[in-house]
Amino acid sequence: MVPGLRCVLLVLLALALGPVVACGCGESGRGSNSDADSGGSGGTGVGAAGADGARAMACAGVCQDRDCCFAHDGLTCDNWSQTNVTVEPLNETPELPDGVIAASDPVRVTFCDADAVFPVMLRLAVDQRKIGAAFLLRIDEDAEEIPLEVSVEDGTFVVQAEENGVYLAVAFELPDGCERTFEGSIDATANDDVQRLEGVTRLQGDLSLGGTVSNIEALRCLTWITGNLTVSATELKELELAALVRVDGHVTVTDDNLEKIGLRRIRFLGSHSDGSLAFDELPELVQLDLGNVLETPGQVRLTNLGATAEESLELDLGSLKRVGDGLYIDSATNLKTLRGLRSLERVGGELVVAGNTDLETIDALSSLLSIDGRLSLTDNPVLTSADLGALESVFGSVSLADNPMLASADLGALKWTTGFTNNSLVFDNLPELVLLELGSVLEADTLQLTNVGASAKASLQLNLNSLERLSGALIIQSATNLEKLDGVQSLYEVGDELRITENAALETIELSSLHSPRLGLWLTDNPVLSSAHFGVTYAVVSLVFDNLPTLVQLDLGNMESASAVQLTNIGAGADASLELDLGSLIAISGDLNLTGVANLVDMGAFEALEDVRGSLTVGDNPQLASLSGFGKLVVVEGDLAITSNSALPTCEAFELRNRLQDEGFDGTATISGNLPGDCD
Repeated sequence: MVPGLRCVLLVLLALALGPVVACGCGESGRGSNSDADSGGSGGTGVGAAGADGARAMACAGVCQDRDCCFAHDGLTCDNWSQTNVTVEPLNETPELPDGVIAASDPVRVTFCDADAVFPVMLRLAVDQRKIGAAFLLRIDEDAEEIPLEVSVEDGTFVVQAEENGVYLAVAFELPDGCERTFEGSIDATANDDVQRLEGVTRLQGDLSLGGTVSNIEALRCLTWITGNLTVSATELKELELAALVRVDGHVTVTDDNLEKIGLRRIRFLGSHSDGSLAFDELPELVQLDLGNVLETPGQVRLTNLGATAEESLELDLGSLKRVGDGLYIDSATNLKTLRGLRSLERVGGELVVAGNTDLETIDALSSLLSIDGRLSLTDNPVLTSADLGALESVFGSVSLADNPMLASADLGALKWTTGFTNNSLVFDNLPELVLLELGSVLEADTLQLTNVGASAKASLQLNLNSLERLSGALIIQSATNLEKLDGVQSLYEVGDELRITENAALETIELSSLHSPRLGLWLTDNPVLSSAHFGVTYAVVSLVFDNLPTLVQLDLGNMESASAVQLTNIGAGADASLELDLGSLIAISGDLNLTGVANLVDMGAFEALEDVRGSLTVGDNPQLASLSGFGKLVVVEGDLAITSNSALPTCEAFELRNRLQDEGFDGTATISGNLPGDCD
């Protein structure tokens, strides 16, 4: 650190000296030495971290006509240099969580320049009557409370402040007769074991409840567990810990008998561990109240709940904004909505919502901004809507599958980071889907839209208008109610294959910006498709167009080469001739197969073609009247078959064969079933 930005003194400061104080505020702010008050709730000190703390002095005052305050740069009150920090006492205590009271005076720390922050050491004198159950909070600019680690020296909290906010010591509000601290863990398997914690406010260890425990009244004073809380296989019907505010480890509850869980006052979780919440195998559960938990460092698991319960599950995690790891809501049989997670903004791992037989909507997650893992919504039989319209980032795949009643999915704010991998978009087996909003997605790996809309009463509205790149495949198959594929107009590149197949209502395809489906384009079994426009420029592995009875327009842009081209079983029910545009197709490294193209009248689309390295097959094309479009074709390295084209003069087939033989063709030539007679 630049020497001029270091405070090398541990400065103890009495806040009563002035309304605004700092680690040095200029020579006008020079003051006298002062020790922090060691008792009550009013003494506070401030200084900067340094090696020469034994020679402490105090410099206090008001910064005048300056943008920022100044710090001490030596052992005297001379040679001031900018420290960028102010500390001021507050006259009023900010609003605190339920069950928490102030145990020191609050101070506000402000760094003028966030890019030039160095630590400031605070000393907060704590009310000695409360210090046993006290801890330190920083309340940030968003009014969120963050518990901090402190050291305790002679009844004083010492903390290194590195961020803006209000700092104060707080304590749990204790019921009458509650004043004990218990050192060690308790594994309670009977009511007598629980009685050992009568009057205990702070348990220095783990608490486990199990066996024949049926009464936990003795835990009425318990406000703080420094280890883990585990409840398993008790005789309890209700788990009510009304005073519990803080658990420094994880909370795990697994119990066949529990019907209600009341942990409403828990505010702080997991300061010394993964801090997970796990509620599993609770078949009778109808109420789960953790309404004051702000965040969890670890996972949240709500799994295998309510299987035999007669009422719906009332879930309240209404203050929860951040989950540090994964969030799993799986087989919560009697959970109807996620209103209990209405404040959730960030999930630090994957989000899985699966197998919830009564879940109707997840729209309460409309505040969710980011998921640092995959998003999976699967096998929720009565889920009708998924409004995740605020979700901006998912660092993994998105999968909505096997939700038979899901009609709408809004992921309209979702974007992808360039170059990010493993971010597939999968929508499968959604028979009622009529709205899929993904209008902000820029790129992804694979996009799969399969088995959707089979029983929907409206056409599918698909918005992927910002999508530019897929590093993997684009697969649209059995999207029964998709009538127009025009919501992907910005798509430029598909790094793998493009398959559009078995879409019963699909009439038009507009992918004119698409330059590169690198591993092939398959357009098959779309019974009412009339037109398809692609902007293919680069070479592709395969082009397959099959079983498209109503196709009258096929535009492939400016393609120059392909590995194989197949047009088969096309136009049998079409009301016009096929307008075929293959751009500048010069070379095919494999086969060219034109069979059963009922509305193909000429080979004009192949007028630039020179080279077919495989076989050439032209068969069963009843309106084909000319091969003149093959005028530049000089190489066919495989076999030649021109058969059963009832309007094609046989002589044109022979002329093509002869020309190819003159250029070295030595494969098998089969010419039969065409229009007999001479060429004009």
